[in-house]
Order: sequence, then C-alpha cells, then structure tokens
Amino acid sequence: MKKVVIFGLSVLMLFSFSCKENTAETNNVMGKNPKTQNITLSIAKYVSFTKSLKLPGTVKSSPNGIVNVTSSVNGVIERVLVNIGQPVSIGQPLFLVKSADVANIYSNYLQAKAQYELALKTYNLTRKLYEIGSMSKFDLDNALANLKSSKALMDGYYAQMKIIGLKGSGSYVMTKYITSPANGVVAKLNIHPGEKIIVDPYTPLATIVDTSHVMVVADAFSKDIKNIKKDEEVDITTSAYPGVDFEGKVFYIGDIVDPNTRTYKVYIRVKNIQNFLKPNMFVNIKIKPQSQQVLAIPESALIFKDNKFYVYKYQDGKYVKTPIEVYKTEDNMAYIKSGLNQGDKVVSSGSILINE
Repeated sequence: MKKVVIFGLSVLMLFSFSCKENTAETNNVMGKNPKTQNITLSIAKYVSFTKSLKLPGTVKSSPNGIVNVTSSVNGVIERVLVNIGQPVSIGQPLFLVKSADVANIYSNYLQAKAQYELALKTYNLTRKLYEIGSMSKFDLDNALANLKSSKALMDGYYAQMKIIGLKGSGSYVMTKYITSPANGVVAKLNIHPGEKIIVDPYTPLATIVDTSHVMVVADAFSKDIKNIKKDEEVDITTSAYPGVDFEGKVFYIGDIVDPNTRTYKVYIRVKNIQNFLKPNMFVNIKIKPQSQQVLAIPESALIFKDNKFYVYKYQDGKYVKTPIEVYKTEDNMAYIKSGLNQGDKVVSSGSILINE
C-alpha cells in the first residue's frame, strides 16, 4: 500500500511540475519583443512617386481637316473626276461643270478687255496730239478717264473669273473645273453627272478630309482637371494599332461641363503618324508622368475589411488598428492618401498573430 501511495504521489508531483513549466514558457512568449514574435514593423516614409492620369478620348477632325467643296456658279455637272476614298491635292480637278454663268462672266470680261484696249490706244493717240498742240487738255483728261474706267471694268470681270476658277486667256468657254481646295481624301460625293447645281454654301458637292490635321478630344472629370495643364505632353494609344504611341500636347481645357457626360473637354493636338488616326476613332490618353512625394508603406501591411483598408500601427507598446486611404498599390508598395504620418510604425508581416 505504501508503495502505491508513494508512486501516486510521485506521479502527482511530476504532473504539477510539468504544468508550471508550460505556463512559464507561455508567459515568456507573450512577453517577447514584437519583432521576435514573427511580427515585422516598417516605417511609413515619403518616397518619389510617379503619377499618371488616363483619360478616354475621341479623334476629331481639326477645323482645317474637313473641307466642303461647293460651286461658285450655277450649272450642270458634266463629269465627276474622282471617287470616294481617292487621295486628292490642292487644285486637282474634281468636277467638270457646264454653266451659263461661266459663259456670261467670260463674255463680259472679253468685252471689257476690248474696251480697255481701245481706250488705251485712244489715250496714247490723244497724248501725242496734245503734245504737239492738236488736242486740248480737256480731251486728254477725258481719254485718261475712259482708260481708267475701262480698266476698272475689265479688272472687275477678271476678278470674278478668278473667283470661279477661270483663266483670263483662251477662247470663249462655258465650262469650268471645280477643283479641290485642300489636300486629303474624298470622304463624300453628293453629286452625279447630269445633276443641276446651284450656288449654295450649305449643300456641298463633296467633302475632303485631311487626316494629317486631326485632334483628340478627351473627357476629364472635375477631380482630374487640376492635374491637367495647357501645353502638357500626352501619350495616345488605340486598340486599332497596338504598340504604336502617338505624341500629343494639350492646347485647350474646356471651361464648361458637358451636361450629358458631366465631364470637361480637353483638346489635344496630335502628330498623326502615317495618318493612322481617323475621325471618330476611340483612343486612350495618358498624361505623361509627374513625380511627387507620397507617403508609402509595404503593400503587405494592408488589411482589407468591410470595403476599407486598415493597418496595425505600433505606438506606445500597442498595436492600434488604424483606417487609412490608399491612393494606389504598385510594385509591392502602397501609396497612402491619409491615415498615417511620416515615421509611423506599421506591421508589415505577422498581423495575423495580433489578437484584435
């Protein structure tokens, strides 16, 4: 019986000693320095951050990029000399027009020219006779006035001919060519041979588009306007030409909010490489990066819960769960908008070991 009791007592003493040993070990772990608990602290500090702004945009023809071709005379189209999609240059004939207006203007010019030539001969003769005393000063002045009047009339008809594209020499004509006023591509043809045309600036015969003169119009929200400056350089890309970057420069920032999109219009001049960009094409605009100082911490310090970001900030020997605003995460770094100050210590690894 004594042996049994002694054995039982021995077992009891051994169990009691083991429990004390485990309790001491646990207390020792809880009292360790945070960094020895597999918890790593990092310090929030300012770093140089490259900020870029991306905007959607649309290619638009510049004011010089779309030219409507109209007729300066009434008449009938005899021939259409171009096709849709055909490149044309300034002065290239587009249409041949038969017109009574052309015949009348040219006829009037020829008559005025004949009167001028006669008045010139009369004046020269009168001047010679006046020099030898056979003509009076009145006769000379009258001849000079007739010469000036006939020249003014001839010059007036000649100017009308130039306006409608006729030359001042040649035989009697009643047709004229309507030529291209710009370099570009024929985008529209609104007339066919045999159709009558009238002088109407609102009814173009054709539309010429010069794709070398395009601009990009971007849409920017109010929060982004402060980050866009006039003459700022931008990069422009489009899914139509992957890998091709187009250079542009901001030349005007709109002052009025678009009531439909609630955005401001930002106008950008662009170098249209090989005329790739076409009117109404969608593009992506990237405002070229600007460096600024932003508070940063390791991305691993972030805790996302209930649609908000938090970090554990270590202060006064405690871990404080702190809400923050994150501007952006990039290259394993988190750039902070608010919630932390420079020098704050945050848990960058091992936050799962912290008991909230």
